[in-house]
Amino acid sequence: MQLTRRSLLLAAGGLALAACRPKRPARPASVADRAALVSVLDAERTLVAGYDAAIAQQDAVAAGRLGLERDRHAAHIGALQNAMREPTASANAGTATGSALGTMLHESVPTLQAAANAAVDGAVAALFASIAAEHSAAARAAAQTGAAKRRRR
Repeated sequence: MQLTRRSLLLAAGGLALAACRPKRPARPASVADRAALVSVLDAERTLVAGYDAAIAQQDAVAAGRLGLERDRHAAHIGALQNAMREPTASANAGTATGSALGTMLHESVPTLQAAANAAVDGAVAALFASIAAEHSAAARAAAQTGAAKRRRR
């Protein structure tokens, strides 16, 4: 099949018209999704506060690594707030150690997976599933790091 200039111009025109059509306004989250969003948002804020506390107790190298992980969770907060159409708010200060963070991450995975399965809106379900996957990977990495530290002793 050979493309002609005319078919290319028609396709480009069709794409331009498709891009100009009115967009649907964003739907507010359903009542069930909103409750789950609030719960997950609170858990993420607690986790970020835990990272802040752990970072304050670490040397510069360890604090740098934890800071990167903390930033990922801060991004989760932003995504959750965007899904709820809520302004940003700061996390409450707390205390946590590196091992406590790993436990918090590990324990959050089943809750996030259940929230993803129960979500009405596909975008909210995908957000919960994405956060659950990241928490699972981070908890596994924290457990492996802890095991390696124990072997060195």
